[in-house]
Amino acid sequence: MIRIKINNIFIEVPDGTMLLKAAEQLGIEIPTLCYLKDFIPSSSCMVCVVEDKYSGKFLPACSALAQTGMIIETDNDEVKKLRKNAVELLLSEHVGDCEAPCKRACPAHTNIPAINRFLAKGDFKNAAKILHKTKHGCAECAAPCEKVCRRKNIDAAVSIMQLQEFIFSQKDFKEIPSSSKSQRIAKLKFNSSYGKMRDNEKPEFLKEPENANARTEPKEIQSGFTADEAVAEAKRCLHCDCRKADICKLRLLAEKFEACQRIFELTERNDVSKIIYPENVIYEPQKCIKCGICIQITEKTEEIAFTFIGRGFKVKIGVPFTDKISKALRKTAKECVDSCPTGALAFYKS
Repeated sequence: MIRIKINNIFIEVPDGTMLLKAAEQLGIEIPTLCYLKDFIPSSSCMVCVVEDKYSGKFLPACSALAQTGMIIETDNDEVKKLRKNAVELLLSEHVGDCEAPCKRACPAHTNIPAINRFLAKGDFKNAAKILHKTKHGCAECAAPCEKVCRRKNIDAAVSIMQLQEFIFSQKDFKEIPSSSKSQRIAKLKFNSSYGKMRDNEKPEFLKEPENANARTEPKEIQSGFTADEAVAEAKRCLHCDCRKADICKLRLLAEKFEACQRIFELTERNDVSKIIYPENVIYEPQKCIKCGICIQITEKTEEIAFTFIGRGFKVKIGVPFTDKISKALRKTAKECVDSCPTGALAFYKS
């Protein structure tokens, strides 16, 4: 048995025990990002860093083993500073919107992309449920959502106002209990925003919308959209929000440590890229933190597994040689999406 001290508490653990596991036995939570239980730790993110006062070293708790005499501190000021720096380094090359510009601009913080996804499927009831929680009277709104809509960079903004007025007029909306009208959805303060859309990124954003045509105009101006028109217009949405915005570990840690995305500025940001697969999975390389979890998952059962390609800052996740990347997700798509700590892998129609 190995005897160590963690946060002034002595504990004995079997030889070969990771510091992360030893801390867990004491009920001490150490944040992790690239670690997944039962997988080989990569120690790439360094968010789990702790300090050993005995040796004076800072160690990754997910891989460092307990050694006799260690005096571990998991939450002193220096450790917190290093964890914040680790998160900010990851954020410096992270390209993507946590929340779509339209949602951020909306006075009621309405989840407009989610509404559009339901409308595009003709699911007016679930679209109404989302809107009902944050109804604030779009007729009196100056439509800041449309002013910041990224679709404007391609042709014209999505007709968000008219789509919401269409929902207001539906039976599904009127039948939702009035008690839900005052509900507000809690929101995280941290939001990644990638900035201006580049010309070469426009084709990437157009991979998701089912309607690449110009803005839909109602045939009857006074009565607004018909059901078919609403569906067609909702299908123009670029869905530039992150599908895992509420569960992305990088975002949650950025909020916890009050991290700043622009502390470490890269000379040139990565381009937005979207790769969509038949398995309903979207892969956005610019959101990947290169933790290698999906590599280990696909290595277990897939005929073709993910691997690291390239070196240094240009390293990315892909498949070797000329194989198609979709071959690596035939059996493990859900496990890879669920285990990915960011929105790099997600179900794009969810």
